[in-house]
Amino acid sequence: MVRVKHRYLLLDILYPDPTSWPPSTTAPKNAPLTAQSQLQIHSPTSDALTPSLLAKMVREEVAEIFGDWGVGRLGGVTAGGVS
Repeated sequence: MVRVKHRYLLLDILYPDPTSWPPSTTAPKNAPLTAQSQLQIHSPTSDALTPSLLAKMVREEVAEIFGDWGVGRLGGVTAGGVS
């Protein structure tokens, strides 16, 4: 009998705390939660996060969690790069 293990890697992109954002000058202070404020909360990721940086961070986490076996499954240390 063969035992199958399922392992998952969860990726969570965190955004800064909304209280640290600069105040919006377009909406009054007592305005209700609007679509604009929802867009601020779910703002796009910074340009500092590039596809190659994300791939590198995922490879590093796979190496930490799954070790050499995980890196090998990705295709080696240099595999998985995004150009």
